[in-house]
Amino acid sequence: MRSNLHYVGGTIPSPHAAAATIMWLMAYRYHRPSFYILTPVVLSLYVSTFYARYHYVTDAVVGIAVAFLALALVPVLIKGWDKLAARQSA
Repeated sequence: MRSNLHYVGGTIPSPHAAAATIMWLMAYRYHRPSFYILTPVVLSLYVSTFYARYHYVTDAVVGIAVAFLALALVPVLIKGWDKLAARQSA
């Protein structure tokens, strides 16, 4: 798979960094002890993705930015969806 379909340095944004960031921030919001337990895991994931050459540093940075963007947009999208659903049922 890696030799035929995947090239070193991968994709932008890094889905590893994005998913880990969302999980880490939700742990901070809802269960603070988990946040502290996950801190070394998530930070080492950021470093290991480019150290092991799965992603470039920019991929990890953009993945983190995408996570923040998603966390900002999701509440707005949910409110819009709820309004649309309320209009449809009325």
